[in-house]
Amino acid sequence: MGRPAKHTPKMLRSILDAMLKPYTGLEDVAKKYKISVQAIFRWQKLSAQDEFEEKADSPFLIDYLDTRAYFHRHMAFVRAVVIARIDHRIIEAATSSHKEPLFSAQTGLPFWEVDARRAADAKTMDQETFELVYGEGADKSDIYKRDADGKLIQCFREVPPQPALLIKAASSLLSSSYGERVAHTHLVGGVLRIGPATAPAQKQLAPPPSFQILDADFTPIDEEKPLEPTNVLAVAEEPGTVEEYERTFGGKRLVEAILFYAEDKTLMAPLPEIVIVENSSVHRAYQEAGIEVDAVPASDLLAQGYCNDFLLDMATPQERELAEAKRKEPIQHTPKMQPAPVPSDDEPVAAARDTRVSRDPFMNIDGTPKSGGFRAGGERPVRRRTVL
Repeated sequence: MGRPAKHTPKMLRSILDAMLKPYTGLEDVAKKYKISVQAIFRWQKLSAQDEFEEKADSPFLIDYLDTRAYFHRHMAFVRAVVIARIDHRIIEAATSSHKEPLFSAQTGLPFWEVDARRAADAKTMDQETFELVYGEGADKSDIYKRDADGKLIQCFREVPPQPALLIKAASSLLSSSYGERVAHTHLVGGVLRIGPATAPAQKQLAPPPSFQILDADFTPIDEEKPLEPTNVLAVAEEPGTVEEYERTFGGKRLVEAILFYAEDKTLMAPLPEIVIVENSSVHRAYQEAGIEVDAVPASDLLAQGYCNDFLLDMATPQERELAEAKRKEPIQHTPKMQPAPVPSDDEPVAAARDTRVSRDPFMNIDGTPKSGGFRAGGERPVRRRTVL
């Protein structure tokens, strides 16, 4: 005896309903109803066989969506609906943009939309006024929007459609217009002779093979250009003024400071070597956080030669004129090293210095005592210490 059939009209209709759900395949349906995929294909085969034999009492003849038909016919309809839905999703993804939720790349937490009005009031109002406006116990750090149910609203970004997916969908769905085309061209040559056959020629040695050019394309090849040397050192011309130096090399500038925050979202103090410009945005941020820093006036930095645009904007007209005048001052170039003068023929040539080294710890090579002095005993020299 074989295994009893597990299918019923109710189960067959449930399988058809499950196939219509998005992102559902035969394997998912088979796993849900604890049957095999081969069993579903076998039932479709038996349904087609019953239709061919015109069995009116076939267990696969069921009613679905107000239509009485065999099970394999309903499966074909469901499969067509699924394919149409997939095509619709592909076309929509290729032609329409969609929204994507935003999450932090470091922590994985979602980003929430900020209420601009509440954020501004949190900076300008004191705690008592803030609680009067937004309710008792309102937290000034809570500046996010909420929906009608009081839930936070997550930030989304609009993702544009992908051109590559649009081209792929067009070539698949409209293959006659956008599909790939491959053309093959075959050229066959030959000779057709009409008339009486001539007498066979006498046997002789075959002549050397000859070739006849029927058609040819020639592509001109440009002459190879000599490779330019790569080991060339480019030296810029020496600038004459500070303004010319800044225009060529960027000048003496300050790098923008970066604010660092701790894990509790409090601003951290800067390092001692960081230069904070007085009344700048960075200086005001530290003042609002209650952090005392040594700020340098913009005029002092301009006097030192720094030429950032924000320094010039913060300076007074007189300080700006002095900075512009300082930039136009000529650069104090270091004198170049002059070569040693060549002695004339009339000048006496200096005697060559004796560079030989004596092995005697107390006497030079010429017999004179070495510098450094001697102790009273006279055995060992006194060492001198040089302090730099």
